[in-house]
Amino acid sequence: MKVILSLGSNVHQDSNIGKARKMLECLFHDIRFSDSIWTQPIGLDSDLFLNCLAVAHTDKPLETIRKEMKRIEMELGDSSHIHGVVNIDVDILQYGDYRYKHSDWQRDYVKSLMCQLEKT
Repeated sequence: MKVILSLGSNVHQDSNIGKARKMLECLFHDIRFSDSIWTQPIGLDSDLFLNCLAVAHTDKPLETIRKEMKRIEMELGDSSHIHGVVNIDVDILQYGDYRYKHSDWQRDYVKSLMCQLEKT
């Protein structure tokens, strides 16, 4: 099953994205990451976000993937977006043929990073 993930952080951005990437590499042995890019916050008063996308394949059920993404967020200090602080946010954009977070797919950075992933 193909899985596409979106990663974002607005606190210690390079460090948190790097830690999340390492954790994801342990879960998905074939994972590929896009470049990381800086973006303006959407709906939050905060520092810039550092975002990247990832694509991998898995035979794990969706619910297991959801739990693993939540575990990564918790281990890296999930702040539940309190006070505009997002240590790390790992969202499932696609699992198999089904897309989630439809508004995220319309964001310029997601479109740009998807094009990058499709070329590699």
